[in-house]
Amino acid sequence: MATIKDVAARAGVSIATVSYYINNTHSISTATRARIAQAIEELNYVPNAQGRNLKMNTSKEICVILPELEDHCFTEILKGILAECDSRGYTLNISSTYNVVNKEQDLIRNAISNKYAGILLITCQPRNTEFFKETLLHHNIHSVFLCRMPQQLNVIYYGFGDYDTANFLTRRLLSCHYKSLLIMTGPEEYFSVQESISGFEDAIDHFPIPVYRRILTTDTTREGAFKVSLQTWISDPPQAIITTSPTICQGVVEACHLAHLRIPEDICIITMDADNWYRSSMDPGIIRTNRQAYTMGQMSCRSLINAIEQNGMPETNFHIMKDRILDYPLTLPVPRSLDHEKRDLTTDTLKIACADLPTIHSLEAVCTQFEQEYHIRPYFEFFSLKDLFQLIQEDSHKEHPSYDLYLYDTSWFDYLRETDCLMDITDCYFSMPLMRQYFIQKNMNNCTHHKRIYGFPIIGGTQFLLYRKDLFTDPDIMREYQHNHKISLRPPKTWKEFNTIAAFFTRKFNPESPVEYGTAIPIHLNEELALEFEPRMWNAGGSFYDEYGRVCLNTPENRNALGLLMKAFQYSPPNIRETQDVFSLFAAGKIAMCICFTEYAAQVQNSTHTEYLYRCGYSLIPGYTAVNVGWHFGLSPNSRSLPMVKRFFNWLYQQNTSYYTSILGGAPALTHPYNNHELRRIYPWIDLTPKAMETCRSRIYPLRTKKGELIPPGAFEKIICDGLRTFPSSPEEYEQCLTAMQREYNRLIAH
Repeated sequence: MATIKDVAARAGVSIATVSYYINNTHSISTATRARIAQAIEELNYVPNAQGRNLKMNTSKEICVILPELEDHCFTEILKGILAECDSRGYTLNISSTYNVVNKEQDLIRNAISNKYAGILLITCQPRNTEFFKETLLHHNIHSVFLCRMPQQLNVIYYGFGDYDTANFLTRRLLSCHYKSLLIMTGPEEYFSVQESISGFEDAIDHFPIPVYRRILTTDTTREGAFKVSLQTWISDPPQAIITTSPTICQGVVEACHLAHLRIPEDICIITMDADNWYRSSMDPGIIRTNRQAYTMGQMSCRSLINAIEQNGMPETNFHIMKDRILDYPLTLPVPRSLDHEKRDLTTDTLKIACADLPTIHSLEAVCTQFEQEYHIRPYFEFFSLKDLFQLIQEDSHKEHPSYDLYLYDTSWFDYLRETDCLMDITDCYFSMPLMRQYFIQKNMNNCTHHKRIYGFPIIGGTQFLLYRKDLFTDPDIMREYQHNHKISLRPPKTWKEFNTIAAFFTRKFNPESPVEYGTAIPIHLNEELALEFEPRMWNAGGSFYDEYGRVCLNTPENRNALGLLMKAFQYSPPNIRETQDVFSLFAAGKIAMCICFTEYAAQVQNSTHTEYLYRCGYSLIPGYTAVNVGWHFGLSPNSRSLPMVKRFFNWLYQQNTSYYTSILGGAPALTHPYNNHELRRIYPWIDLTPKAMETCRSRIYPLRTKKGELIPPGAFEKIICDGLRTFPSSPEEYEQCLTAMQREYNRLIAH
């Protein structure tokens, strides 16, 4: 086994320097840290952070690593472990991974480093056999796995009989004439999940009458279960749902409450849960199984301590514990008739013209609650940006508008207001004081002119940087970048540094790059390409205007910004059409970093699942001056639906509604989600939003021609983006490009 002396020799430093690195007690240069990290990795050295002299003190300390603390079964298991440790004179170190793979790996390495006597683990990486061999088995640390069995590994395992439980529950439902069933589980890579699905399917396969079955997998959080429920079955609910954990059940129940599905009258919900006595207070109507979680905690801890004290593996190392629900009669409610249709209580329809955006789809998913409470059905009709802008101009001037609400972009506001397309709703705004105090003020400013209000913000936010944290912290990559550029690899603080890093991660310029491209830039939509240029322009000291307020595009600062953007295109895949394509590339691990909008960030997380926190880092964009973006709901001046719209706004801006849309992937313009610790853990980038909003800038485009006619906002963006798409490649061409843009603008305002 390697020693600290071996690491020092391999890294070419003193033993003291290695000790400083391990204990993080002294400042060490980035290059030295990279060499030490490489030596530790090559030698597979696990440092003893407590020192040899503390070994006896930690020999009776056990490490417990749980994926989460919200799951009732896990907390009951923990109680059993604590009781057994107390009775045997052992102490516990308790940690949670939140189902993040790299966090679990760090905790296991830390347990080895601290010379814990043993580890009790509910893993979130059961297929990572090689890791467990290289750590737990290689260092001969005693361990017990619970609930999630690692593949092809001879270890002590304790689990529940999930096949028998799921099979029993399904057969009982079928015998009570249920014909539409759904099982919702965690990730299918978990052994317990595979067993549950097999038990569910086998019961149905052996039933003589056809049964409509659905199997849904999600992550193990209540937020994930809530999201999957609203996006899949809530509009066509089954008669019964079996969930494999209490946290998944909580998400399902929340979705049912939102959709006004009564439990158990409209839907029977059964969840696999720990045995306890206070069931009447835990969501009455939910049927809970009786897993012996506390006993499992005691028995697994007893096995671990016996293995520690006897220094060997027990004769029986595979333990499956029976669910007590199998031993007792199970009374089920009468299933809802599949032929029964809900009585339609809707008396009015609220028609909304909008763009195809994630937040709007999130809002559409939760509007069932509004319809049930107010008997008003929101009807969303989606349009392209160009068609939506044109529709608002035409529909708002009709005596009887076809739509009650219009979704409009921040950059459209001045034009729509000047053309009398938006109703002044200032009185409506000030009549709802409890609602308006929670708006982010900068979002509210985007629909305000001379203290008059012309809409309510529905989507707020700005840009930030997403980058591959796993690449930026890799010792080999860090060492190579340091050697090539004489500076540390970090999230870029300037656009020049952004290009340097993007080049480093582009194989055309660095054949050793672990990804093909350093970044990705969309070029198809003017509304997206312009937002890549403007932050670079502002950071370079440029502007669309001179000191007299005249449009002046060909300036040294703008030429510098144009050069920065054109160089960035060299590190991007060609012909990236739109932002969705950028995020797909990032989620697939094909690019190192990109500029992201709050509106789309949750889609990256959905693509990477629990590895999101492991793979992704986030920071303010280079230069710290992002574009202020947002969408707003406005009314036609001829609308007769203000009372109905006011009820909609009162519902829309409630705290819970903003939470729901955030969980589903939206970007509300309210402060509630940014202050919620659970949402901040799920979506860590939202911590950046208040900081980014402080320094972001609004897009201000020319409004009128020389003759006083209004210029549509898209016209100026088109001139800028058409110039960018010529892809000039030298300072001379940059100047020619900006001169051509100026010429097109002069032609535009001359008409």
